[in-house]
Amino acid sequence: MKKTAVGAFLVPVVAVLAVGGNGNSSPITPSRSLILSPSGQTTASPSSSVSPSDPATAISSTQTSSGGNVKWTLTISPSTETVPAGSNCKFSITPTGSNSLTGVRVQISSDISPKTAQTPDLRQPLYDIGINSGSIGLYSTTGKGSKGTYTITATAKGIQYPIVGQTQTASATLIVN
Repeated sequence: MKKTAVGAFLVPVVAVLAVGGNGNSSPITPSRSLILSPSGQTTASPSSSVSPSDPATAISSTQTSSGGNVKWTLTISPSTETVPAGSNCKFSITPTGSNSLTGVRVQISSDISPKTAQTPDLRQPLYDIGINSGSIGLYSTTGKGSKGTYTITATAKGIQYPIVGQTQTASATLIVN
């Protein structure tokens, strides 16, 4: 075994023999187009080509996105909440999806309408959480003059691969009497 310095690394070099179809062996000559990375992996330089003998072992650097095929949902509960004026209430917002999406981050924003001088306030209207990681609480405080029916809309936007940019919405009704 021969040791060769590659950059700051001392790398053992092993002579490999290739056995041909006739049983004769011949040494494989090293190619300068192969590079040993610091992690110990051999990679091809941009000007060379490497073809594995077994096509099943070929590695593709192309990342495919299932985009619209990735299924996840957003729910808000309760769907309707009735509270007296001057009180607080809580809604739970939950993003769920397949096990492969567990922990994938979404950013949740919420809004209430219609907007008037007496519209109840929402606390924590912007939050991010992982899919299948539980619920976030959305709290509302109603004023004495907030009587009426309001729609609370939560929107979740994917902020992590593979759902970047995908959105889901859910709505609930807040009745203040």
